[in-house]
Amino acid sequence: MSGATSDIGPLIDPSGNERDTGEADQAVRPGNDGVPFLLRLFQTGLGALRLDQIGEGLPIDTPAKLRDALDALDLVPRRGRAARVRELIELVGLPATAADGYPHEFSGGQRQRIAIARSLAANPSVIVLDEPLASLDASAQAQLANLLVDLSRELELGLLLISHDLAIVRHVADAVSVMYLGVMVEQGATRPLWELPLHPYSEALIGAVPHPDGSGFLPEALPGEVPDPGRPPSGCRFHPRCPYAFDRCSEEEPPLVALSDGRFAACWLQPAGASPAHPATRAAELAIEPRVE
Repeated sequence: MSGATSDIGPLIDPSGNERDTGEADQAVRPGNDGVPFLLRLFQTGLGALRLDQIGEGLPIDTPAKLRDALDALDLVPRRGRAARVRELIELVGLPATAADGYPHEFSGGQRQRIAIARSLAANPSVIVLDEPLASLDASAQAQLANLLVDLSRELELGLLLISHDLAIVRHVADAVSVMYLGVMVEQGATRPLWELPLHPYSEALIGAVPHPDGSGFLPEALPGEVPDPGRPPSGCRFHPRCPYAFDRCSEEEPPLVALSDGRFAACWLQPAGASPAHPATRAAELAIEPRVE
């Protein structure tokens, strides 16, 4: 998806790809923020979910904020705006009386629901959600994730989520785009990517997810530090931390290429048009010894 401007910093490197909308997509990257971009989203048929605009002592985003949005968008006749506010509140699973509530009367999960209602005021075709479930407990996260999935299906709404929470990624997203230092390194449907990651960074992210089985599993941390995005390493940006790096990785930046199953990867271990294979398998074929730190 295009549209991210210098107001918030680029979503992808200038050499990156655009994506069609109409499905739940997940970008795994550091989050950014910018009011001008969010306002522009409302003007272009997109909705944006921002969760940090709840002030003490003032009514929650509804009805004041929702009515302000409806006034600015002029999508509903003035006489029908109060009813539209109540409709939006009920759409996200809250009673219509919540429209007159105050911040201290709502839990964190309820506040997120109200923020979602606000984003729906523009009748968007796509909603951009930047870490929408952060700071919530597991139960509230699950409820909100289910709400997002239901809204996407009922309203035929595209979702673009930006998150580091891979459990939410797996539950909500139909397709995943993995980013490292502003560059797309892998794209594909969620289940195949989860079961067989093609890029070493995707492998590391999925391998770091805790195991809720009581086994005491502790993932190994990647070696080194995240480089300065303003001065990325030469060649593949992940090569200083990659366990399968070889000479070409530090010299040439790999392009994002399509594999035989329609997935995309930017790694010299994954040739264009080849069948998907685990990075360790490809490294073994090339007789690359895994790096030990």
